[in-house]
Amino acid sequence: MAKAAIDFHEAQFVSLPGQSNIYGLLSLKMEGTHKLVVATVRGQIFCLEYQRGALRPPLLPINFTYIPADAEVISIDGFVKKLHSAVIGVTLVKRDSDPKEVYFNLYGIHSDPHTPFQWEKIAEDWQPLNLDFIPFQLTHTQ
Repeated sequence: MAKAAIDFHEAQFVSLPGQSNIYGLLSLKMEGTHKLVVATVRGQIFCLEYQRGALRPPLLPINFTYIPADAEVISIDGFVKKLHSAVIGVTLVKRDSDPKEVYFNLYGIHSDPHTPFQWEKIAEDWQPLNLDFIPFQLTHTQ
């Protein structure tokens, strides 16, 4: 039985200020909106939002606490805890340190159900963990 070909088309093009990789992508569904979080290797993190098939411009920068200028983001992952809460993990390595310093930063964000989700609150609740290895891929379980 032959499989039917799937015809993809470009829905939106967004230019990032730096490169990323497959481990630098995170998809969250919160408050009826799909959020795509993209981390560049140079430590910049952005969010795109889709609602009912339409991209909501623009590319929104997210300022995470303690991602130094000399750090490379290795991977990012997260999950929705409740309707208005999320946990996000970011692994990073400081390029200019010898030996290499590797960190796993955990961020928690909670939003009031009666107000829009505010990414700027991500800096209020975070915990850094120093690691002796580099976790290239972050995953979580339900």
